[in-house]
Amino acid sequence: MNNQVENSKYWHALYTGIKREKKAVELLTRKHIECYLPLLVKSRRYTRKVRTVHLPLIPSYIFARVSRKEHTMVLSTEYIYDFVRFGGKAAVIPENEINLMKQVVGEDNVIDAVRVNEMRLGQRVELIGGSLTGIHGKIINQSGKRHFLVELEELGYALRLEVEFSKLRMVA
Repeated sequence: MNNQVENSKYWHALYTGIKREKKAVELLTRKHIECYLPLLVKSRRYTRKVRTVHLPLIPSYIFARVSRKEHTMVLSTEYIYDFVRFGGKAAVIPENEINLMKQVVGEDNVIDAVRVNEMRLGQRVELIGGSLTGIHGKIINQSGKRHFLVELEELGYALRLEVEFSKLRMVA
């Protein structure tokens, strides 16, 4: 196999143990593997206090930028179970989808990760307002006035953004 292909690094999604995403990222970082764990800041209300917690956008998923040579080292890491695979191959996540997650998670939007496989795809739209201007996606569910799903096709998940429809433009 071509040495250049062996050393090229691509983003991959990895399955982790339940509630072990942060620890898996820590262990991979110690091995000098570039990782990304999109975290949402949520407030949890308890009887006597309110606590702020950081929860993974997609439970049991982290993202790592690795070469083919590093696959074995990644899989030998505690709490990492496997690469997310499509068609038997480790799915490559495009850089723009990683950047989209980074951009969306940094916003003060209401976001939920939703499995795409049971959903019907609708009209393609583009955000035309706010700091997410220019992001394209598909309307999956119009049950409310403000639901907009940005589909991450390679990952098999969608990001549900609560966006006013006045900030959407239909795309042909």
